[in-house]
Amino acid sequence: MYKYSKKKNWLLFNNHTFNNITETSCNNDTINGICSKTTLEECLVKCENNPNCSYGYYIKDKKLCVPLKESKIKSNPYYKLQLKPSSIHNNITTFIDTNKYKFPPTDSNNIFYLDNVSLLNIETGTLLYTDPFINKDSDIVFKENNDIIIQLLQQPFNYPNGMYTNIKYGDLFNINLPTTNFIVLNITTHFKWINHQITNKQTFFSIHPINDTRQIGDDVLYSDVFILKLMDTQLYIDSTMKLTTIPSKNYTFKFIPKIIVYKCINDKCMPTPFKPNVYKNSKCWDTCNKPPINNKIHFIVILLIIIVLLIILLSCVLKMYRY
Repeated sequence: MYKYSKKKNWLLFNNHTFNNITETSCNNDTINGICSKTTLEECLVKCENNPNCSYGYYIKDKKLCVPLKESKIKSNPYYKLQLKPSSIHNNITTFIDTNKYKFPPTDSNNIFYLDNVSLLNIETGTLLYTDPFINKDSDIVFKENNDIIIQLLQQPFNYPNGMYTNIKYGDLFNINLPTTNFIVLNITTHFKWINHQITNKQTFFSIHPINDTRQIGDDVLYSDVFILKLMDTQLYIDSTMKLTTIPSKNYTFKFIPKIIVYKCINDKCMPTPFKPNVYKNSKCWDTCNKPPINNKIHFIVILLIIIVLLIILLSCVLKMYRY
C-alpha cells in the first residue's frame, strides 16, 4: 500500500482510490462539473491550472480525467487513500499535488476531528473529568489527577469527509464522549452531559486565540493554548472546579493528545510517545523499509573510490622521484 511514482510535483498512486469514491464523480465533485477524455498528463495540467484542485484520479481504461475540487470540509487526501475496492474493475491512478499536501504527512501536532483528547485548564492544572455513567446528572467538573477522553464533532457533522479534518480556530463543534451519544450541554451557567443526538446552540463550542500569533481560520495545534467559548460566550473554571460561563481568572485551555502515533524504528513502524512530526498512520506510510542497495551502483562507487586513491598514490610517488 502507498506505493507511488512521481511526476513533477504530483504523486501518482496506481490502483488506489479515495475512501469516499465508489464510481466516477463527474457531476458535483469535479472542478467544472464534468469528466473529460484526455491523457493522464493533460489531466494533471487541468488540475494544476485550477486553484480549487489539488487531487483527483484518472481512469486509464476509459481515458477519463476526474480532477476533484477541494471539498467544503478541508481534509488531507492522503488519509482518504485506500486500495481500489474489488467492486471497481477499472485501472485507476489517483494523483495528489505535493505542493499543497506534503508526503508523507507529519502532522501529528494538528488536532483532527475524532482524535481522542483530554481537555486541560492551564491556570488550575486540572482536566475535564466528569463521567456521565458514574456521575449521572452532575455538573461537569475538572480534577487534577483524573481525566476523561473526549472527541470533537464538527458541525455540521460530515462523515466520512469529516474524518482527518483539521480543527480550525472559530469552527463550531460538539464535545462528545467517544462511541456514545453523550454531548456536553449548557444548563444556565454550568454544563452537563446529555445523552442525545440532537444538537443546538447550547451544545456548540468554538476555540479562539489568546493573542495575535494565531488567527481565526488557523489550524489548532496540540501545542496551542486557547480560549474556549460556547458560541460567543467565553468559558471558565470556577472555584469549585466546574466549567462555567461566569468569569474567573481560570480561562485558558489546551488539548492533551490521547492518540497513538508512530515512527520508523529499525526499519519498522512502531508506536512512539507523542511529539510533533511523527505519523498518525500505523504503517508510517510505508516509509520504514529502506530500499535495497543497487549492487551495480555500489560496485561503481567502490571502483571510483579505488581509482581516486590510486591517482593520489601515483601523484605522491611522482613527487618523491622529482625530489
